[in-house]
Amino acid sequence: MGSLIEAGYIPGAEVFGTVREYGKNSNWFRQHFDEMQERYAGQVVLVLNKEVVFSTEDTEEARRRLRSLGDQIDSCYVRCVPRVEEMRMM
Repeated sequence: MGSLIEAGYIPGAEVFGTVREYGKNSNWFRQHFDEMQERYAGQVVLVLNKEVVFSTEDTEEARRRLRSLGDQIDSCYVRCVPRVEEMRMM
């Protein structure tokens, strides 16, 4: 059985664009981790276009909000921000 590329399937630019946007959001979160921990400790944050677009302590609410993003869901970075005490236990 051959690969998808051998079969003639070549992912479109939108796939690579989505991966690139997810990476940018993920990198932004890591670069701003201290700020995120100070402001959002114990919360789930959704990062889109290099900004926090939503935060909550309620995981079900986070799931509903994430589903509402539609096509943007693949570009969104989602993370539960650990509390300082949780970081000490790691």
